Amino acid sequence: MLPLLRYFKIVQFIAEQDTELLFGMEVDSHSFNDDALGNALDRIHKKDTHKLFTEVSLKATQVFGLDLTSCNFDTTSVNVWATMTRANLTQRPHI
Repeated sequence: MLPLLRYFKIVQFIAEQDTELLFGMEVDSHSFNDDALGNALDRIHKKDTHKLFTEVSLKATQVFGLDLTSCNFDTTSVNVWATMTRANLTQRPHI
């Protein structure tokens, strides 16, 4: 659980935002209390973050009319480690 000070900073942060622009309606910053945030995080976890990301992304494409004809939706990542030497710099990479 986060210390109360951090929750206070979230309330303070929201108080400085244009909530009507963010949420489509004015929202009291105190609505972002520890219970509300905890419930929201629980719901996000139950939904599955990948599914939520997909749904939000697709909704954004509809709302903003984005062209998806050349869209790559690969959200995986690959980590690569290497040790560079002078020989590596003169050779073409093997892909």
